[in-house]
Amino acid sequence: MFSYKSYSSQVDIVINVNSLDTNHETRDKHLIGSMWLDAKSYPEIKFISSSIRKEDINKYRIEGSLTIKNITKKK
Repeated sequence: MFSYKSYSSQVDIVINVNSLDTNHETRDKHLIGSMWLDAKSYPEIKFISSSIRKEDINKYRIEGSLTIKNITKKK
């Protein structure tokens, strides 16, 4: 059960790039390699929320910062 309290809600997600699994081993190796995600140099992808808004019953909008390869994009 999900309980939403806007004044105290925050989402922090850390993804281990080496855990990537697209159900295709060759593609996975290519994606985590130096040409794309470069898991050796940048082992994590991070998302940190800046706002969570309830839009409807059981529907929420989460905005925040996504960091991939030390480049952060904010929404």
